[in-house]
Amino acid sequence: MVEEVLLKLTMLTMLVGGGVIIIKVLNQILLMRIAKEKAMSVYNKKEAEKYRRRQELERQEMERVINFKEIEPYYIKVRDLFRYLIKSAKLNRKQVLYMKKLILNNSVNNNSNSYSKKYYENDAHCIYDNLKNGNMSIEDYEKCFDYLSNFV
Repeated sequence: MVEEVLLKLTMLTMLVGGGVIIIKVLNQILLMRIAKEKAMSVYNKKEAEKYRRRQELERQEMERVINFKEIEPYYIKVRDLFRYLIKSAKLNRKQVLYMKKLILNNSVNNNSNSYSKKYYENDAHCIYDNLKNGNMSIEDYEKCFDYLSNFV
């Protein structure tokens, strides 16, 4: 009788111990799956954010290209006239500075602060860069063209 009780007690201890081990193993598996799912969701959020950011940059680039296509004829007209006047020495330094300060810098600095921090070799280089940056409106190009037309 005592032997039967000891045998049953031993069996019960083994079953409980085995059950506890199984519960701990299943708990670890569950925790690993939860951690994996959480890591995947964080990864997917980061990937989705990168995708949204890339889409936004592509959209902005397309808008810039479309806007530049609209103003490109004005840009080319002003650029070529400015280049002609500089190469033929029909513009003096005072007139170049006037164009830089009053016409180009006003229109560009109102739209973008990044151009005020650039270093240029000379004022003509600054004007070329400001003409090309794409932040100028058609009216700004027309003002530039009208001003430069006085020196032809």
